[in-house]
Amino acid sequence: MTPYNYGVMITSSINIGDEIQNTAALRFLPQIDEYINRETIKHFTPKDKEHLTKVILNAWWMWEPQNFPPSKYIKPLLISMHIKKEIRNKFLTKEVKEYLIKNGPVGCRDLSTYRYLEENNIPAYFSGCLTLTLQRNYNIKRQDYILCIDVPKEIEENIKQRTNRKVVNISPLLSPYFLPQQRLEVAKLYLRLIHNAHCVVSTRLHAILPSLGLETPVLRIVPTGYEMDIKGRIEGMEDFVQSIKEEDFINTPDVYDFENPPQNSTNHLEYRKNLINKCKEFTGFDNEKPTIEDDCDPLLEMFQLIQYSPIQNKRVLYFAHNTDLIRALFKKLVLKVNRHNFLEK
Repeated sequence: MTPYNYGVMITSSINIGDEIQNTAALRFLPQIDEYINRETIKHFTPKDKEHLTKVILNAWWMWEPQNFPPSKYIKPLLISMHIKKEIRNKFLTKEVKEYLIKNGPVGCRDLSTYRYLEENNIPAYFSGCLTLTLQRNYNIKRQDYILCIDVPKEIEENIKQRTNRKVVNISPLLSPYFLPQQRLEVAKLYLRLIHNAHCVVSTRLHAILPSLGLETPVLRIVPTGYEMDIKGRIEGMEDFVQSIKEEDFINTPDVYDFENPPQNSTNHLEYRKNLINKCKEFTGFDNEKPTIEDDCDPLLEMFQLIQYSPIQNKRVLYFAHNTDLIRALFKKLVLKVNRHNFLEK
């Protein structure tokens, strides 16, 4: 009997970036015994209370700061943590400080979080993001599409003028209708799109850093007016990736070669190595298989995820806006009436 159980965090947010972080942690878990909601982690009670549950706490913390620190049933690895600026004035209660000191030092995803903890006398270090440890599958050939993730429309159109390749623009914001465990599967499909792309262009941290782990050439766009906000979350990792301001990209046609995109920097590799070593030491396990399997069929898997279920239906009703529900009902009634009139004829 193993002395520990193993858990992975899940969320119910609309940002698939949360699940991409959780997916990165899966590499180091020998099995999954528990799914633990990040926002209620303080109240987690395991099925097996005789053994502690090891959990890698790499995450964006958090919407509900009163639910930190985690449950007494959790043995944590404090690594790749980002503490939301909006909660910092009330996050470090006496209880939280004692917990972080006892289980630290704290690995911080960014220098902003690192300084915040150091200024409050909590031992910490800059670890970088755990998504840097994602693994490429060298059996899968790159495809010809350029993947834009949450880039402004003007940037997308500009890229189309600079290449004959297909340009696909997607968002990391996910419908909340998926169940928490399903979101991990959606995250893998999202990562497959990054993995197979000719190159990636994005404003999003959780597209840029996974691209580095998956060795897909990536260009970071810094949106106009958001430089300082974004800097807080990526601070310390800016030189891991080629970046350009939105207006400079538009005004400089030759800034990036989309036919032969430059290889990514190697500045992140030392942090990647340290992250792997710390996580492996914590769980005693490292699944070195690629993150993306050879036989994955993204379209088929997505159909399977959205198949009908009563639970899924309830989530749709819960999250949908009233006007959307009324509009959908009206359309259904119109179709029903039209079908009836057609049959009458």
